[in-house]
Amino acid sequence: QNNAPCSITETGYRCDCHLGYRGVHCEGTTPLGEKLSFDGEGFLEFDKSFLGQTQDKQTVKFSIRTTQRDGLMFYQGQSSPVLGSGQSKDYVSVGLKDGYVEYSYDLGSGPAVLRSLQRVNDGYGHVIEVTRLGRQGTLKIDNKADTVVEGTSQGILQMLNVGSNLFIGGVSSVETITSKRY
Repeated sequence: QNNAPCSITETGYRCDCHLGYRGVHCEGTTPLGEKLSFDGEGFLEFDKSFLGQTQDKQTVKFSIRTTQRDGLMFYQGQSSPVLGSGQSKDYVSVGLKDGYVEYSYDLGSGPAVLRSLQRVNDGYGHVIEVTRLGRQGTLKIDNKADTVVEGTSQGILQMLNVGSNLFIGGVSSVETITSKRY
């Protein structure tokens, strides 16, 4: 429905819903503030203007409840997933690796990778907050000071230059877009 492209999969078919639509057949709309769940096959895409930010400052905060070990929860990067040699690939991502939250970003001179001190795939609710001011990044779990992890991206560049939309719960081709990180 809603002009969504659908493709055949091993278990049937999958429709990739356009911005603002969801459901097996893209029949429903996606109001903001609603609880969402993902089973590894879907994701939401929001227009890049949705996230109020400047190129040098960014804050993303959301709640999760999962038992999954790995997965991509948030991503925004340069529009082209494959760039030629010598070009930077600015991005920001929040994902799970072995149950730990991993906050990673690259401003063009090399990535910062911050990993939580605790696993969050215990089936209980957790609040994830990531911030970036220039090259400095912070990851916090459940609003607790003793969970804060800080890091700095490589090089001297301070601005995040991305042209893509925001992805929540995954992207169309996780391995390609995240360079096999998730």
